Amino acid sequence: MTGVELDRRLRVDPDSGIPLWVQLRTQLEYIIATGELAPGVRLPAVRVLAQRLSVAVDTVRQAYDGLAQSGFAETRHGVGTRVTLPARSATPGNDSWDLRQSAKVDTALLGLLADGVTPAIAGRAVQQRLAMLRLGLRVSFVGVRASVERYAATLSERLPDGVGAIKALDIEEFRRAGVDDVTHVISLVFHIREVEERLAEQPVRVLPLTSELDAEVFDRIRRLGAADRLVLIARPATRQSYEALIQERHPGISAMEFVPDDDDDSLRAALPHATAVLHTSAATPLVRRAAPRAELIELRHAPSERSLTQVLSTLRADWDLMIRLQQSTLT
Repeated sequence: MTGVELDRRLRVDPDSGIPLWVQLRTQLEYIIATGELAPGVRLPAVRVLAQRLSVAVDTVRQAYDGLAQSGFAETRHGVGTRVTLPARSATPGNDSWDLRQSAKVDTALLGLLADGVTPAIAGRAVQQRLAMLRLGLRVSFVGVRASVERYAATLSERLPDGVGAIKALDIEEFRRAGVDDVTHVISLVFHIREVEERLAEQPVRVLPLTSELDAEVFDRIRRLGAADRLVLIARPATRQSYEALIQERHPGISAMEFVPDDDDDSLRAALPHATAVLHTSAATPLVRRAAPRAELIELRHAPSERSLTQVLSTLRADWDLMIRLQQSTLT
């Protein structure tokens, strides 16, 4: 995505009641989380973006600071602000277990097994890795209730033979009770830092997954006519992101009435008169009740293929390593 394309995607609404810097940060987080801006891409300079969007310099600076705090960007003097993905937090005790060290442990373990060295003497890091691998692959996907089952099923379909299905875990349940007896937890990048902090003391590999709107969504939107009355239902913080993305793909689309997905009264008033409703997964139950005659288009996300390939590659590598470990133990 070029700087000009990014400008077209970013929109701020001074009358929305949401601070402009929050609107801007949320849109940028969405664009990064869905893989449209890859790690390492340089964001426009603060003053340049402020001028393009006709907002104050401090508005852009606050948005960039918010991105840095949530792990989506980093700013260096003389270099500018570049895109990152949320990394493992600096939780005390977490230094002994992160993805880079896990990879090093994998390499060391394979070398030790090839040399005939007993895994028991490999050291604390390898012992921790062994404890996880001996469980087999026990994978959970942590996400919001409206879509967690779908993501878990999509991932399960492409797992190696012999690996059990991925368990779906609602993030609210995860926040209350955590998760036990697992070796891997997959979650969208929006939640990854929270998940990693919660599991910092457990020998669990946490894998981030990026997502994008399903292509079928755009196919259905393309068939809508100019006479259709369209209603968009989403969280206020993501409104501009959805509107910009839809209008970018379909410039001629009719104006969409927006209704927040947590405003039940406004939903009930707007939906009976709609001919097509574009809505988030979380709003599905209410939309089905309030707009039985309208065409319902769920704004369904799906794993981006690149991110999905990376996650599955890690799971397959761990599965192969687990099999080799078990074979070594038996001989």
